[in-house]
Amino acid sequence: MALDLNKVTDVTLYIAALLVTIAPLLGTYAVLKGIKGVADKFGIPVPGEKFGKKAQDKADDFRKRQQGRNAINALNSNQKFRPGFGKYRREARRDAISGGIEAERKRAQQQYVAGQMTNKNGQATGFANKVAGGGGVLGAKADASALQRALAGAKFTIERAEAEEVKAHHATIDNLDATALKNAIANSKSDTEKAAAIERLMKVGSAEEKAEVVDQFGGNGKNDVINKTLANSLREDGPGFLKASDIDNIGRGKGGKMADIASKNIEDGVYTQEKMVAASPDELIYASAHTTEEGQYNLGVTAGKVKANPNLSGKIKHNTKNIDELEATGITTYRSPPRP
Repeated sequence: MALDLNKVTDVTLYIAALLVTIAPLLGTYAVLKGIKGVADKFGIPVPGEKFGKKAQDKADDFRKRQQGRNAINALNSNQKFRPGFGKYRREARRDAISGGIEAERKRAQQQYVAGQMTNKNGQATGFANKVAGGGGVLGAKADASALQRALAGAKFTIERAEAEEVKAHHATIDNLDATALKNAIANSKSDTEKAAAIERLMKVGSAEEKAEVVDQFGGNGKNDVINKTLANSLREDGPGFLKASDIDNIGRGKGGKMADIASKNIEDGVYTQEKMVAASPDELIYASAHTTEEGQYNLGVTAGKVKANPNLSGKIKHNTKNIDELEATGITTYRSPPRP
């Protein structure tokens, strides 16, 4: 194939003309760049630079906003495939994985370090001494107050991590009924999952169901997340016949059977008029069924006072029948001489 010299000459001339056209621009850029370098060295402001920076900042802000809109559209769209959306979805998944791993790493690290602060007997370890500022070449002991703060911080870290795990488990158990919650308590794979089910059951369960949980865990001799969660739940949603000291003991795993606690406390007159009005019907049924004749008498006297109290009698609509029965039973079952 023969070479057309005329076409080659035309192309050569075109390229030469183009270079002649842009050469001044390239030279201007080089000069401006050199001027800016000198100006920056001596701190001399370059005319127009501030305007250029503002323009660039606005352009960057616009670009970020547009990327944000694109990401929102990509993540909210139900379409499996749409051009340009894939990168935002991949980025979201990558961020979620990275964030999850980092969060779990920090959680595991914090719990591990906190766990190394005490031995099986709850005593401070040499590691705790070093964390509190002790140790060194001479193996000095840390200041007692510093060591106490370090141990308290470790305990707080562990309890906070446990509380967060319990809270997370609620997402899967809060829609369960009492029967399903009892099954979850029996079959949970972790203490925090069990604690979450217990916490929920204390809100929706009957007095009998709450008693079953207290009987199972309240006297187990432990002081773990299950007992602490159980105690906190009883403080909020427990029956009125439990005293604060009873709940504290349950939290330490040193409580007893719910029926025994109820019997003793009701016999001691634990129910005030206000407590009786606030109690649920099934709580009053449980209280009446698990106390002595002395306790029955006390419940009957309190029930009579509630009915005669103009400030409270109008608030017992949900409990009218039960309070009537408590009053009647208290009067008829007590065999000792009438109280003055």
